[in-house]
Amino acid sequence: MREPVPDKVANQFLKYLFQEFTGGKSLYQSVNIARKKLQGFEKDYPCASWLPVIVQNLLETPPTWQSLGAISNCPYRGLAAFQEEDAPYFFGREAVTYQLVNAVKQKPLIAVVGASGSGKSSVVFAGLIPQLKQDRNRDWQIISFRPGNNPFESLAIAFSSTLAKFNSSGNDLAIETGDREVGLEDCHQQKLTELELEIDLKASNLALFNTIEKSIKDAPKTHLVLIADQFEELDTLFHHTEERQIFLDNLLNAVDKAPNFTLILTLRADFYGEALSYRRLADALQDAHINLGAMNAQELEAVTTQPAAIYNVQLEEGLTQRLVDAVLQSPNHLPLLEFTLTQLWQKQYQGYLTHQAYTEIGGVETALANHAEEIYAQLNTTDKDRVQKIFIQLVQPGEASTDIRRLAIRGEVKDENWDLVTRLADARLVVTNCNQITGIETVEIIHEALIKNWRRFGQWMRIDGDFRRWQEQLRVIIKQWENSDNDVGGLLRGKPLIDAEDWLLKRSHQISSVEERFINLSLELREKEEEVKNAARKRTFIWLTGGLVTALLLAGLALFQWRQAQINGIKSLNLSSKMLINTDNEIKALIPILRSLEILEKFNITDKDIYLLPSILEVFNQVRVYNSLQGHEGYVSSVRYSPDGNYLASASQDKTIKIWRRDGKLIQTLKGHNNNVFTVTWSSDSKFIVTASFDNTVRLWKYNFANGLFENNPSMPILEKDDLWGVALSPDNQVIATATKNGLVKLWNLNGKLLKIIPAHKAKIWSLSFSPDGKTLATASADRTIKILNLDGIVLQTLQSHEDEVLNISFSPDGKTLASGSKDETVKLWDLTGKLLHTFEGHTNEVLDVRFSGNGKLLASAGADDTVRFWNTQGESQQEIYTFKGHGGKASEVSFSPDGQTLATASADKAVKVWRFDSILPTFEGNSVSVSPDSKIIATGNQQGVITLRQKNGDLIRSFKAHEKEVVKVNFSPDGEMIVSIGKDNQIKLWNLEGKLLKSWQGHKGNNSSSVFEPIRDISFSPDSKSLVSIGEIDVKLWDLSGNVLHNWQVDNQIMTSINFSPDGKNVIAAVDKLIKIWNLDGKLLSTLSGHTENIASVSLSPDGKMIATAGNDQTVKLWDMSGKLLINIPHSNNVYSVGFSPDSQMLISASGSNINFWGLDGKLINSLQAGESSIKDVSFSPDGKMFTSVDMKKNIILWSLDIDNLQQLSCNWLHDYLANNSTLNEDERRICENMSR
Repeated sequence: MREPVPDKVANQFLKYLFQEFTGGKSLYQSVNIARKKLQGFEKDYPCASWLPVIVQNLLETPPTWQSLGAISNCPYRGLAAFQEEDAPYFFGREAVTYQLVNAVKQKPLIAVVGASGSGKSSVVFAGLIPQLKQDRNRDWQIISFRPGNNPFESLAIAFSSTLAKFNSSGNDLAIETGDREVGLEDCHQQKLTELELEIDLKASNLALFNTIEKSIKDAPKTHLVLIADQFEELDTLFHHTEERQIFLDNLLNAVDKAPNFTLILTLRADFYGEALSYRRLADALQDAHINLGAMNAQELEAVTTQPAAIYNVQLEEGLTQRLVDAVLQSPNHLPLLEFTLTQLWQKQYQGYLTHQAYTEIGGVETALANHAEEIYAQLNTTDKDRVQKIFIQLVQPGEASTDIRRLAIRGEVKDENWDLVTRLADARLVVTNCNQITGIETVEIIHEALIKNWRRFGQWMRIDGDFRRWQEQLRVIIKQWENSDNDVGGLLRGKPLIDAEDWLLKRSHQISSVEERFINLSLELREKEEEVKNAARKRTFIWLTGGLVTALLLAGLALFQWRQAQINGIKSLNLSSKMLINTDNEIKALIPILRSLEILEKFNITDKDIYLLPSILEVFNQVRVYNSLQGHEGYVSSVRYSPDGNYLASASQDKTIKIWRRDGKLIQTLKGHNNNVFTVTWSSDSKFIVTASFDNTVRLWKYNFANGLFENNPSMPILEKDDLWGVALSPDNQVIATATKNGLVKLWNLNGKLLKIIPAHKAKIWSLSFSPDGKTLATASADRTIKILNLDGIVLQTLQSHEDEVLNISFSPDGKTLASGSKDETVKLWDLTGKLLHTFEGHTNEVLDVRFSGNGKLLASAGADDTVRFWNTQGESQQEIYTFKGHGGKASEVSFSPDGQTLATASADKAVKVWRFDSILPTFEGNSVSVSPDSKIIATGNQQGVITLRQKNGDLIRSFKAHEKEVVKVNFSPDGEMIVSIGKDNQIKLWNLEGKLLKSWQGHKGNNSSSVFEPIRDISFSPDSKSLVSIGEIDVKLWDLSGNVLHNWQVDNQIMTSINFSPDGKNVIAAVDKLIKIWNLDGKLLSTLSGHTENIASVSLSPDGKMIATAGNDQTVKLWDMSGKLLINIPHSNNVYSVGFSPDSQMLISASGSNINFWGLDGKLINSLQAGESSIKDVSFSPDGKMFTSVDMKKNIILWSLDIDNLQQLSCNWLHDYLANNSTLNEDERRICENMSR
């Protein structure tokens, strides 16, 4: 009687069988190996290894997995890092692995530094570790962790299982738990060990050393290797400077003291500078880093072919070279190569990876994005919305740096979305995990390559970036609140609470329960505080009621109600104005602003200026539309400035062309086309225009100088029979080039004679452009390519990189560069050899036009996303500069004015908009700004080392070269006679107001060298203008105006950021790390103010000499009296980079993020304004209080006027052309400035 094979034996047999069979071994070999592995079951199941048997026909070749038509286990790892068990498939990094092995045996610290996706983790886990374990002379034990948002906990968890086993064994260190099941009691003990170690690590920077020493003291042959993988998380996800230093000191003390110990860090190269910011770590890394560079061709070939060869799989001839070339051209595509190979493996045919499959998946460049998009396309509408919410939680939004992935817990992506997270994990887009001790489930993006290469992801982050940045800041605040035992002082107040309440209303479905609870507790506290205030007011009112007092109160109440009505009216007008920003009526936002200013002036509400003006100033700073030209009855498809700059021509789907004077006055409407007019262009001498229409004609309209109008009867030199799509006029005005639907380029003279036909493409040509010298043409086609041709029709270059149809093309003024826009939503920059120089991403729909500015430094693009975007084309920072959003439909074309001051845009909203690049408020480029004591002169310093003096309205007085390198700071002397400047050339210079150099000297010398000078961080005049005080890296120096050192003293191993004289000139006050230090002029330390938990960025003294204000990276402003007593703490929602007093010492101004805030001395928020998209690094009042200045991280200096008359004048100057010529305004709107002085 036969018994069935027991289930447990059968399951294990199949597991072992398929491990071997799918790994390339024959069926019979696999069976034999599986049976041997079953011998361990024979105690419970006698003869278990003999239960599965197979009869072999010795005359037949044993079948293999591949010969049966199946696909073997994939030897490639997609986007996942290689692990120790993947070592047999890890190729290409043998040289670095050898270098690492030698380094680990000799050094206690190794940092593997490389770009994102360069394979840092893989080379450590799949290269180094297996090699170490082959060394029988030492017992290599490995512990690894990622810092995450709590590095202490991560490190403690990594060590906990190790310590638990060590304590129970009493023998050699044992680390791996293997397949052992962890029981409940073991879990409790392990959790206890973990918590104890976490507490110890936070309490002492020797805790890690003590733990290691205790663990290996009885194991002399043991060498412990601790791997801190993705070490940059210590900066990106952990935001507590003091605790970060304790954690680093734990690691470094172990490196310095622990025997038989090596610490290995894997670190992204773009965060290496952050690591160096901590001096002790920087010193330790001097000779301890190994740079992981890009792979060469031979290494890439090994990565590609050798894993496949293990399974006897080959690549079709030429495919290896295609793959290698794709990565050599873009080294950051290395992780995409591994993903592409994984995809090819699944599509292999008869043991070959094929060219056909490579083409199907989109090649190295797009395979990942195509896979992600394919998964996304399979989702229903609801799940697509859920996916967006999931993915944005898995990204740490960047400010200065790029977005990076983050580990999210289940609650952050919401429990109701976890089923979809599981499906995304099955599709290999995310990785899920669960801590067996804590039970916390986590999810993260499989690789940052997905963030960089999936265009839809970029669109989501552009939409949700602001929300996610705010949410990450909130999480830091909540963590601090939890660490302070839920102290009510840590709850949100003021502007941060207003922001949180707004986000809770807009995004409640994306805010976790913990975050929602924190916000609600803050709102409840605000309500309780308001109740207390209202009760106090009520008691006061009751106490005052009675005869005369009542009458006075009623009169006062009537006055109050009248004034409040005026203020409410202003607020309502300001709200109306804000609602018009970024709409197709943006310029009209200034009309309600002018009415607000009129009320403020008429009723003299001067005491309320600072309460009401910031919202007005926000509008001033946002408006960029200078004029709106309205008159077309259809989509405006084209607009062009005349070369002399006096006119604009626009073409429309209403079949007309309109000629406008530069100020927006309509001069003439030209009719003659029988269908949509899609382009208009001027001759270089402004004597005629050429237009093209979907009636398949090109028409030429001549200018009549006698009457100043164009002739109404145009010539029609060209009738195109092949469907006209593009037209260009040669620079010498002699040749017209047309492009057709069937890919032909045709050249004509102005009389309509056909000169040449060039078969340029096999698909539609959307656009074409002559080079500035007229010798070549560039064409943009639906076949996704750009071609550069000479006029004989010879193709000089074919440019390929766009992923969809190329819609437009434009040459730079010097003819050396091309710009293109595409349906793939990108703008690309090329040189004439066909090399792709840069790809600009930002548009969220197809790019309809691109155009260079006259100097070639700026590129404008018009998009179907209703925006016009501007890109810097030169220098290291090639990026989006700003975005215009004032159209109510697709932006179809752009045109720079010849003087570069304005830009005209055409749009589907039937309007032509004229934009200015400057703001209504005086705005300049620079790093530093100072206002003269009489508030009449503004001094600025810029990156080119130039100091510029201007009147307070922004008009230029003079500028002069001051430093060889960037100007760091400029300051007026209190007597207004001099300016002091410091630069990155480490020099201090004194100037008179004529720009004459009075004195120049080197500032601060290095600690160990008399020939090396340190950066100068700050400088300040004494109140009597007779001396200066400056700070360097390690010292403070007091100077006379001849550059002689009067006194100096050192402040070792501390970071100084700001220094000032006291108002009486007897002391100096400086920000030193987290402290404020006050010295007398001999360098004697008088007092130290402590209270900040992060470094202080700014210190300011009140003009009355009674208070000190400090701003810090702990997101607070603190107000102190001169004795050092803390008067008030003002929390912010971002790091605070600058703080200052009003001239009357009654108000504070602070810069936090991109907000400028105004505070009473009681800590109450008076008002705030959004100053733009970049963080503000400096802000201050002018001495007369009628203006404040700001400097942002993008080097923009703005003069914010608080003078009502000046604001009225600025508004009316800006609106002059619009009010005079726009036909849609009513009479009241048109005459709003008539009673105001211009």
